[in-house]
Amino acid sequence: DAPDLKPGKVYIWQVEAIGVSGESESAWFVVLHPAETRDIRFTLQQLRSRAPDFLAYSVMAASFLESHGCYSEAISILQTAIKQVPSQPEPWILLGNLYRTVGLSNFADHARAEAKHWLSVARSLGWQVAATR
Repeated sequence: DAPDLKPGKVYIWQVEAIGVSGESESAWFVVLHPAETRDIRFTLQQLRSRAPDFLAYSVMAASFLESHGCYSEAISILQTAIKQVPSQPEPWILLGNLYRTVGLSNFADHARAEAKHWLSVARSLGWQVAATR
């Protein structure tokens, strides 16, 4: 049996190819303390109730989740926003940044290309576009 996972501790797993020298991949994660999980959920509920629409909520929630190291959850929210409104550049920009943070360079490049496309479309329509990081 595997040991219980403890909140606040960093866990790393590594996968190695059998019979292939030097081929391995690793990833890490942290289990949140229950109180931190509760606080994050509460904040997300507050953001959802105050956001004017799902797109605004998605951008705020993803940024908040990223700041707490909840990368998978932030990516999931942005993917949902993009499915609903694929022509908005903001979620694509954030998604590209998140993919880069977690080491998914090919996905990051695709998201940034989409963001660049939709930014040019927005500018061609005369929309004001906020600065991006």
